[in-house]
Amino acid sequence: MLYFENNYKKGIGMSIEILKQVRSVTFTLLAISSFSFANENCETLIGCAEKTCQVEKQIEIAKKNGNNNKVDGLNKALNEIKNHCSDDKIISSLEDDLSKSNDELKEHQEDLKKAQAEEKSDKIEKYNAKIKEDEAEILALKEELSKMNSESK
Repeated sequence: MLYFENNYKKGIGMSIEILKQVRSVTFTLLAISSFSFANENCETLIGCAEKTCQVEKQIEIAKKNGNNNKVDGLNKALNEIKNHCSDDKIISSLEDDLSKSNDELKEHQEDLKKAQAEEKSDKIEKYNAKIKEDEAEILALKEELSKMNSESK
């Protein structure tokens, strides 16, 4: 009888441990899926609505982690967005950034031509890298601007 009782207790102990592990994994998966779902919701928004959504999600995370200072700072940021953000301001800012990026690209292209004329391989490499960065930034700004313009109409 003692053998049966010991094995029975071990079986229950193992079952409880397995249930705890399953519960832990389940909570982890739920947290991950809710976080990624929340991010997906924000990503479908644009402009001020997207900014508001992202800050609200950060507030939720900070509250869950008990980080009250971060919650306070994020609440201030959220109030600033709600009081001062407009999609027209975002579009204007993107247009300004695009113009500046195009100017930088032109400047780097001119610098590249000079470096090529002087046959300075280190500067040629440097300016080629900067041109690639400029082009990537311009592409990202154009995409964001296009997204804003298509959604604001």
